[in-house]
Amino acid sequence: MEDEWEEEEQLVLVELSGIIDSDFLTKSEGQCKIVGIDTEQPMMQVGAYVFAGEYEGKPFDFRLYK
Repeated sequence: MEDEWEEEEQLVLVELSGIIDSDFLTKSEGQCKIVGIDTEQPMMQVGAYVFAGEYEGKPFDFRLYK
């Protein structure tokens, strides 16, 4: 019997502020990891940078701060 699983996809729009190295997105090759997207303070890691977020506006709008 095969295991059944579902894949969930979410679109996230992120506004980053407080970035010192403007080339960090190029250096990280666009890969990021988001943890706790359904919590009050989601976190996003891009390369060596970690951003703490907060929701703004609609229930799933949030901003990330270094």
